[in-house]
Amino acid sequence: MVIDLAVQLQGKVKDNTSVKTGHLRNEWHVGSIEKRGNEYYIEVYNNVEYVEPVEYGHQTRGGKGFVKGAHMMELSLQEVQKHLPGYLREWMNDFLNTHEL
Repeated sequence: MVIDLAVQLQGKVKDNTSVKTGHLRNEWHVGSIEKRGNEYYIEVYNNVEYVEPVEYGHQTRGGKGFVKGAHMMELSLQEVQKHLPGYLREWMNDFLNTHEL
């Protein structure tokens, strides 16, 4: 379930990433699941050096203007979170029906 949600997020963030060369869009990855205490974490990441300025915005060369951020990760997270209750409800129903609980 956690991997599925991370893959969904990866797909949405790719869709929300602007394309000039395709390099930024193609470098979104899903990391490994890590357990920290009682919680599980999985990272969706992009190591392209200019991902943060594209996400959050940046000054133009010469500092005379500002390019607004695309917020591709932020918007994608909001979209996944919006659909999360329905996804969890469906997952739980499938689990209970499969295990006859």
